[in-house]
Amino acid sequence: MAHYITKSHRRSVNNDKYLYTKRKVKQILDTLAQLLTHIQANLIIVSIDAGVAQLVERLLPKQGVTGSSPVTRS
Repeated sequence: MAHYITKSHRRSVNNDKYLYTKRKVKQILDTLAQLLTHIQANLIIVSIDAGVAQLVERLLPKQGVTGSSPVTRS
């Protein structure tokens, strides 16, 4: 028994593969967008934390240690 594939059936199969691939690409891009948003949010937090740490370092007096007693320098 011979099996014949018509042009319209071939187009339908190719279209289904295209739509499947298009959906997969969209899922991947959506996942990447979510990941980048998460990374960007974390970078902002790290940047703010670093800025606060630098500010605290500048505002606090510098301390040195002589023996076991901390000594403040001005």
